[in-house]
Amino acid sequence: MIVWRDSVAAGDDVFAPHEIKIKIDNNESIETTLKKILATHYLPSIQGGKATWIVVGKKPVAVVAQQWSKPHFLVEAAARTENLIDFTKDHHLEFMYWCPDWLTNLIIA
Repeated sequence: MIVWRDSVAAGDDVFAPHEIKIKIDNNESIETTLKKILATHYLPSIQGGKATWIVVGKKPVAVVAQQWSKPHFLVEAAARTENLIDFTKDHHLEFMYWCPDWLTNLIIA
């Protein structure tokens, strides 16, 4: 399975696309898949400690935050990974970076 993530800063763009490949087992749960990915330290930390990622396959499946000890699932954690990802795209699972609070506040203001 191919996993991509967004860049978190301009300097991070130099290494884009941020791609890793992981092996998933038949019937593996999305919870197990995310544990595997997070164990690789694939996601960068940001200053301030509040990097937030929306994990998207065919649809959003989870939210991962630097300040949380585990993901918040938007689907059943036991759901099979292979049913949640799109094998027709260049990447099968994407971690979309959620903008920092200051940007959200700027947009709302």
